[in-house]
Amino acid sequence: MEITKIYIGEYSTDQKAYNITTLEEAIKINKEMVEQGIFNGYVPLCYGLSIEDVRKQLDEIQNKIGRP
Repeated sequence: MEITKIYIGEYSTDQKAYNITTLEEAIKINKEMVEQGIFNGYVPLCYGLSIEDVRKQLDEIQNKIGRP
């Protein structure tokens, strides 16, 4: 059975940057950060089954809120 990747779009207010990653990778990184007692500042804003879908959603969010 093939598992479909889920992509998430994130934003960091500290870094003022958007990021797209897989849900699997984000969870892995978040677990590592929790173990180290730190927070990378990224919060999930949207998700989709393709990078293109998530990029479109992030573009819409960026246009609405006016952040880089």
